[in-house]
Amino acid sequence: TVGASFEYGGLDAADSRVDLMENYLEFFEVLNTSTMNCNMTANPGTICQGGSSQFNVEVLGGSGNYEYVWSPETGLSDPTIANPVANPMETTMYTVTITDMVSSEQVVDQMELTVNETPATPTIVQTGDNLVSSSATGNQWYDDNGMIQGANGQIFAPAQTGNYWTVVSNASDCESEPSNVIYFQPTNIEELAS
Repeated sequence: TVGASFEYGGLDAADSRVDLMENYLEFFEVLNTSTMNCNMTANPGTICQGGSSQFNVEVLGGSGNYEYVWSPETGLSDPTIANPVANPMETTMYTVTITDMVSSEQVVDQMELTVNETPATPTIVQTGDNLVSSSATGNQWYDDNGMIQGANGQIFAPAQTGNYWTVVSNASDCESEPSNVIYFQPTNIEELAS
């Protein structure tokens, strides 16, 4: 609870009441201005290169008529709205300046969006009855039926004819683009059939 008192003297009663009311209005206008603030969110707060995050800023206090200015503008779908989509290629500290268009009061806040590196796109080659990835770690092999369970090494030996490729992920769970596709046919297919 906030209380305030104003003393006046030397004025007639009518003028004094007007003065007192003006002082109260001025006091509470300052009080309202000081409580204007905002809450910023990013969903998600960490992305991989090429990914995106939904920003949102909620303003508390003020008139409800606001102007938004985000900086830097890099990677933002629209730097003049409350909820831009962000897809920068590197970790970036974003600042939003919110101006109350009625009172001209401002509130400024910052938020960092972490961007993790995406692995380079691997290439694969066939060596005999093996497929070999250019990436030593993080491989997940696929065929025409989808992900091959347990096929996570740099070298993979397919058991049947078909299309094969790999996708590489890193410790941040960021995935590369798929490698080139190789149509594989085992050279010992007759032995396998027997």
